[in-house]
Amino acid sequence: MLFELLSRWSEENAVPTPDASCFESTAECAVLLAVLADLQKQLVAPFREDYAEAVKAARRRLAPSWDYPDLRG
Repeated sequence: MLFELLSRWSEENAVPTPDASCFESTAECAVLLAVLADLQKQLVAPFREDYAEAVKAARRRLAPSWDYPDLRG
């Protein structure tokens, strides 16, 4: 899930991303991109044919574990 989220945020598309007010420093953005780069080097799942279905299944499995309206719970 983290790989998917960071990938969406880093791509140039119409996906909403956190604005500058979410971060105290640009260093936090740099760390997130470094985490994404590390994940890209280590993960093999994104290259599997069934990756999209695996992501959907993970979302279905994890969604019930968070029933709050935002990240603060």
